Amino acid sequence: MRFGYEYGARSIVTTDLGWKTLYQNDANNDDGVEDIADLNFDNLNEGCKGECLSADWKKLETKPKALYTMDSLLNDLTRVANYVLDPNLKKVLIDKDKNKEGEHGGIGTPATRDEILKGLFERGFYQ
Repeated sequence: MRFGYEYGARSIVTTDLGWKTLYQNDANNDDGVEDIADLNFDNLNEGCKGECLSADWKKLETKPKALYTMDSLLNDLTRVANYVLDPNLKKVLIDKDKNKEGEHGGIGTPATRDEILKGLFERGFYQ
């Protein structure tokens, strides 16, 4: 039977067990090496054809991120680099906060963030 559906596949293959090597043979160890030999898709290339022997599906709904609270907004201001797509700008933000406790590529300083929030509030970006 041919239905013409296209499927995607991906797998994760551990190339180096690192510290897990020490525990791989321990009884009742959940961090041991799993037998994932049949899940290695290294030989698949785009356009490969195969037969689907079984399939599962789930009906799920996505949930929006929680609304910002004052604490979560202040926390994100210390981590603005997480949202920056430009790699050069992201690096500048992270580098400027190097060796500063609690700062991880943010904008402003703890002392100026109140003014940033006040400006956002006055412009109607949050209530």
